Amino acid sequence: MVVVEIDLPPIHAKNSGLLLDNGVPPRVTGVHPGSNSFPSLQGQDITGFYATSLQLPGLEITQIANRQRWHELLAANQHLPRRIVLRSQAPHAINYQQGGCRYTHDIAELQDLGVIFGGFPAKVESVLPTSPMLGKIHPGQSIATVIVPGQPDLTFQGGGFTGSRVQEHLQRYWSTPGKQLVVLDSPIAVRDVISSDAPFEFACGIM
Repeated sequence: MVVVEIDLPPIHAKNSGLLLDNGVPPRVTGVHPGSNSFPSLQGQDITGFYATSLQLPGLEITQIANRQRWHELLAANQHLPRRIVLRSQAPHAINYQQGGCRYTHDIAELQDLGVIFGGFPAKVESVLPTSPMLGKIHPGQSIATVIVPGQPDLTFQGGGFTGSRVQEHLQRYWSTPGKQLVVLDSPIAVRDVISSDAPFEFACGIM
């Protein structure tokens, strides 16, 4: 598999300069005429490559299911450096049908993250005005995974996946570098926690 990364500087443009089809996930059909935005390609033909992730500072967005969502995410974050990751092979289509967009955030080494988690399955209840995550994660978003290096991942498939458990886990390992929090926009149904074979129903929103 060939992986191609395209870097877009801040205030580059609302769109990427790439032409995408209506597939799930979308594929590159070409580049806007006259675009000279991609010197890193060095003439490489990326036609047919799959647009698989968008990387922002401290955040990676994957499972972006359609062309419209790509354009929305690029426009909403045009003030930030953005990296588009293309792959020559198709990702697992089932992830797009079941999981919707996934937002993988890097978590700072802070004893108080300023985020309140609650409910079952776990979700974001509130984000304090002083939190470094303000504007990055949002009340109502579901927690999919808590990643702490050296520890088993905390996931909604693992059982007992409550907001208080997520809160305790993050506080216990607050000083561990390299932590990540994976969130989804729509609620995770209880049936999805009980049975990992059940269908998921997530929407994909703009960060």
